[in-house]
Amino acid sequence: MLLSVGLLRFDARGIEDDITQARADGDCGAVTEAQEQVWAGHRVAAAPVAARGDAAVDTCERLETAEARLAAGLDGGRDDLTSGFLLSAPVLEEDSRNDATVGAPLTRFLTDCPPPTPARPRGSRTGGPPTRLGRHWWCGGQQGFGSAVRTCPYRSGTSVQIAHVTFRKVSLPVKVYALWTGKHVADRTAQTSGSTCSSLFSTSGVIPPDKYVTPSKSDIRNAFSSGLGR
Repeated sequence: MLLSVGLLRFDARGIEDDITQARADGDCGAVTEAQEQVWAGHRVAAAPVAARGDAAVDTCERLETAEARLAAGLDGGRDDLTSGFLLSAPVLEEDSRNDATVGAPLTRFLTDCPPPTPARPRGSRTGGPPTRLGRHWWCGGQQGFGSAVRTCPYRSGTSVQIAHVTFRKVSLPVKVYALWTGKHVADRTAQTSGSTCSSLFSTSGVIPPDKYVTPSKSDIRNAFSSGLGR
C-alpha cells in the first residue's frame, strides 16, 4: 500500500512538472492535456498537487475567455476589448508564473496585424483584423514593461532577505491607420496605469525585479484614449 501511494505521488509530481513547463511555454493546451492524466488515485495520494493542477486549468479557461473577448473586439467592440484586458490583468497579479500563459493570447491578438484596406465609398469595412476606434484603425505590438510607477520591498516566505520590486505600467506599441485610406498615420505607445505594491503575490523561486501594475477598467480606457490621442 505504501509503495502504491509513493508511486502515485511520484507520478503526480511528474505531471506537475509537465504543467509547470507548459505554463513557462505559454501553452495552455499542454496544461490541460497534462492535467487530464490525473485520476482518482492521484487525488487521494497527492491531493495538493492535483489541486494545483486544477487551479492551473481554471486559469487557462479564464484566459481562453479573455482571448475570445479580445477577438470579438477586433470587430470594433470596445467593451469586448476592455473586458478581455480586464480578465487577463488579474491573472498576472495572482501569480508571476502566469506571465507566459497570459502573454501568449495577448501576443496572438496584438501581433501580425496588417494595415486595413481602404474603406469602400459606401463605408463598409474591408481588410484585416486591426481594431477600429473612431476614424482610425490601430494595430498593437507586443506588450512590455513601461514606465516605473512605484518600488516596494518584499520578502519571500523562506528568506529573511529583502528584495525590491518595481511595479511598471503595461506598455503597448500601437500603429495607427486612417480608416478611409489605410495610410499609416502615427506610431504611438499606450501605457496602462494601475494599482501597485500588493501585500502578497505568488512567484516561483526568485522574487522578480519587475511586475506589471494591476489596471482597472478606467485605467485601460484612459491608456488607449491617451495613447491614440483621443
